[in-house]
Amino acid sequence: MLVQLTIYHLAAQLKGVRALPLLVPEPSSTHHIDLRSESNSGCTDLSQCRTIWSIIWSCSATIFACTWIALHLNIPSRDETWIQLTSRRVGIMFMALVAPELVISWAMRQWIVSRRIAKGVFYFFLFWFLLNLV
Repeated sequence: MLVQLTIYHLAAQLKGVRALPLLVPEPSSTHHIDLRSESNSGCTDLSQCRTIWSIIWSCSATIFACTWIALHLNIPSRDETWIQLTSRRVGIMFMALVAPELVISWAMRQWIVSRRIAKGVFYFFLFWFLLNLV
């Protein structure tokens, strides 16, 4: 989403740039190709065409791979087996696919808690430093 917003922002900054039309008729000819006609669409050789199943499969595999790699889970405990770790990761991946906003809220909660811990550690060392000055 951030990439799309960045591209939109950069494109909005280009003043005076216009997109070219799809159909550019030749100056000497009044005949142009209609892209909406059914004779231009479709696949004539079925061995070279992508089917609906191949499109769905490639999209699903890409989404699965990107979600699997994007998850950065906490360090597992010593007594956690690889089956438990994999099942936890699959569950979180399923949650990320179904409701990605839950993963974002989970990350925000972890960030807020880590900020509290960092502030507590800072004040502890500040207090310890001031006590040792005396």
